[in-house]
Amino acid sequence: MFKDIGKSLELNNGRGEGAPAFLIALGLCCYTEYWGRLVLGISTGCSKPAFNTFLDRLDPIHYRTLRESGLNIYHDVRCGLAHSFVIENGGNIDADTEGDHGIDFDKKTKYSFYVRTYFREFKSAVEKYMKDLVEANTDRSLFNDALKGKPELV
Repeated sequence: MFKDIGKSLELNNGRGEGAPAFLIALGLCCYTEYWGRLVLGISTGCSKPAFNTFLDRLDPIHYRTLRESGLNIYHDVRCGLAHSFVIENGGNIDADTEGDHGIDFDKKTKYSFYVRTYFREFKSAVEKYMKDLVEANTDRSLFNDALKGKPELV
């Protein structure tokens, strides 16, 4: 997962072309929801809570603050990318530069999805979750519940 995203970002090389920014942003949003399912122990359904749960692990203060201000990041960004092929209510996807946060919001420019920053935040959150699983700092039964009925990857 990390290598595929990293290789895709390498296509860009700062030229502003080549990296499929939209597809990487969409993939990261889908992965965010998936990892949220693992955390919550949910194999199917409950997409919004799953997405928000793992999003909060990327940067708890920032993303909670955005949502508490009335923004619906799940609908506007994740669902916008997956179902409308745009960020709902306006926004841009930037695979070239780093931002302060992976997803940011400004009343003038609307949403900004900084792919490289989001990827860094996401990767860190996944690595921490996996470390917590290995060190038994998190409930392994929820992880197992989320995988019930799913095919094993070899």
